[in-house]
Amino acid sequence: MRKDNGFGQLGVILAGVTLLIIGGIAWYVYDKNKSNDTVANQTATTSSKSSANTGLKEFKSTQFGFSFKYPSGWILVDKTENGGRGGPEGELHVESPNGLKLRFDPNFGGKGGSCTEDPSDKPHDTKNCSTKEALKIEKIGVTVKPFDEDIDVYLIKYKFTDSRGEDGVIPESEYNMSLEADHGLEVGKPIIGAYFPLGIINLGNYYVNTTIVGVDKSSANFFEQPEVKQAEEVLKSFKVL
Repeated sequence: MRKDNGFGQLGVILAGVTLLIIGGIAWYVYDKNKSNDTVANQTATTSSKSSANTGLKEFKSTQFGFSFKYPSGWILVDKTENGGRGGPEGELHVESPNGLKLRFDPNFGGKGGSCTEDPSDKPHDTKNCSTKEALKIEKIGVTVKPFDEDIDVYLIKYKFTDSRGEDGVIPESEYNMSLEADHGLEVGKPIIGAYFPLGIINLGNYYVNTTIVGVDKSSANFFEQPEVKQAEEVLKSFKVL
């Protein structure tokens, strides 16, 4: 009888140990899954905050008459000043972390000039006149009305070559993009004439000239640079107030 009772007690002990082992394994699996869920939730929360914090800033000026949005990691630099022509004018740009500058220069006009075309001139190889060649022309859905009719604003990607000048050396072409209104350009038809490597928009009280500086513009690969693509989106966000 004592022998059988010993085996009974041993069975109870073994059963208890087995239950403890099974319970421990179950708790371990539960705790591990809970920890994984916590890490996943923390990661999702962090990503959500990062996404919420990486947005756009807006420049808006009722005096100049326009606004645009730019990446929050870029900085706004306002170098405009009153030169006695009716209000502040000059350089206004946003700058990327790597030094690209997208200019939105407000001014009262006066930029221009003329040139005498030489009989031997041909596009991108001229004596006195620059060449501007539109590579892509795209409406951005904005109009201006400096006169009696609405004029569409376009984003224009172009190739620009200055004149040979007095030294007779053909300058290297550069690629750029800008916003322009009443531009008179057609894709595939380079124009020899008084065109500057920047866009001109007449807002009535002010003009605004847009251009990109601070990056390599010597090849068509210019348009594929990541920050240039960001600058393109900034230009497309341009609005008239």
